[in-house]
Amino acid sequence: MDKKSKRKARGVAIFIAFLALATSLFILRKQGEDTPTINFKPTQNKYLALKWINKSKIEFSSDNITEAKAAIEAMIKRDSNKQIEKDTRSNYGIYIFSLPKDKKDEFANELARKGTIISRSEQVDTSLVYIDYETEQNRLNSYDKELTDLSMVRFPSETQIRRKEALHGLIAESTTKLEKLRDVDDVLVYVTAIQRQAGNTMVSKVKRFVLLFLAWLGFYFVGVVLVYYGTKLLMYLLTMLGIKGLGISGINYDKYASSYNYGGFKNYGERYQYGNNRKRKTKRVYKEKPSDTDKDSEESK
Repeated sequence: MDKKSKRKARGVAIFIAFLALATSLFILRKQGEDTPTINFKPTQNKYLALKWINKSKIEFSSDNITEAKAAIEAMIKRDSNKQIEKDTRSNYGIYIFSLPKDKKDEFANELARKGTIISRSEQVDTSLVYIDYETEQNRLNSYDKELTDLSMVRFPSETQIRRKEALHGLIAESTTKLEKLRDVDDVLVYVTAIQRQAGNTMVSKVKRFVLLFLAWLGFYFVGVVLVYYGTKLLMYLLTMLGIKGLGISGINYDKYASSYNYGGFKNYGERYQYGNNRKRKTKRVYKEKPSDTDKDSEESK
């Protein structure tokens, strides 16, 4: 192989390598974009808004999310005092429920056997810590009495109407606080269970990229080889059919042109070319002047 052919082959190889690299990066990025996302924000906001002295949040993942969700629901049914929220799909599950304090560690340990606990945190609602049950009960009684008195007014003013509406909200808030104070021995638990995504580590991503790159590199290499030899075969067939002017390296047209009468276009053209220093000899005949042959015939007479 000469230097020119080597340079061409090297250029094609570099192009194939860059093309395979770009394709692998595009596919890897596309796979990352296609990963489904889960919106935990609505249920998380609800969990934070609930008034509860003791709260616990658990993030959990499992290879078999269907089995894990069934186990969680069985534990909730067995140990929970109240289930507040349940949102399940094929690849995740969200649960908000209450547990007795002495059951929370047992629940977490049993959950860990079904998968992996990604994170676990506990919070204390400080807005309820310093609330005295008796004081809050007296406040509720006061709201109830005031609302009863306003309800007895036959034609209330606008101020009284607005106060009645405010009292309804205050009574609901105070009642909720009292309920949570009675549940001081319970824990509000928020569990998110998701399907573990295989191959999210950096090592697995690198392995997947290398495999993609090698696969596409082989695919493009085979494609280039097929295109090259397919083109040569096509040119050969066209030449056999007598179609000229389609140049491609590796095919000797003079060989296939020898079947013509003149042995090729070059030999055909040489029949009518005499070179720069060659002149074609011509014989001129002048009618006015008799030729030497005519003179000899007249003398013989």
